[in-house]
Amino acid sequence: MDLTDRRHKPVLELLKFIGFDEQRIVRFSLSHKLVARELLVPCHAPPIHPFLWSKMQALLGVAQVPLSERRIISYLSRSNRKEHANAGRTVLNEHATLEALREWAQRRQPPMQLEVFSSSALGTPERVVEYFERVAVMIGPHGGAFYNQVFAPRDTVLVEFMPVLRSEFRSTMRHPARMVWTMAGLLNQTYYQMPCEASRPDDTADMEVDITKLIAILDRAFS
Repeated sequence: MDLTDRRHKPVLELLKFIGFDEQRIVRFSLSHKLVARELLVPCHAPPIHPFLWSKMQALLGVAQVPLSERRIISYLSRSNRKEHANAGRTVLNEHATLEALREWAQRRQPPMQLEVFSSSALGTPERVVEYFERVAVMIGPHGGAFYNQVFAPRDTVLVEFMPVLRSEFRSTMRHPARMVWTMAGLLNQTYYQMPCEASRPDDTADMEVDITKLIAILDRAFS
């Protein structure tokens, strides 16, 4: 690994969590030559079989807690600029959305609890795994926080907001943005993509959530 990149810090923490500390990692950069008996390039052969993903979760120690025993709704906000780097995909009516989600959560029997997710507050891989084992629903705008679904058990419900221009019948994203949907299928999770009206015609667009439709999705998912 090229350990000069500060963004690799969480990767190193995750490797240590599964038994590979820095003593077992070769420092490498593209300017170096490397000779090895065997070279694995995972990006050229992505693990797209559900069995491999279930083995990965077992390696991480993810407990398959039944959905009925999980009570947390985790909202993946993009309003905290310290938690994400790129612009766009902020929910413009986030306060009203959170209030509606709290009301829905309290109507459940037994009641559920809405929490706004913060990766910096959890810190270590152990705490991230422990947190998402108790999460029943992950909701929020398309973004990197959804990658935490790899720590969530099967049957977790995911609702992903996607900015679209309804007048032009197109997404404002520069790519199909189907990674969360793909991973949900491999992890046996329940996925809903919710189109939301975009504020601008480019990938820096923010969006407005249709709260009535969001609650209807949750009612269907938990009917």
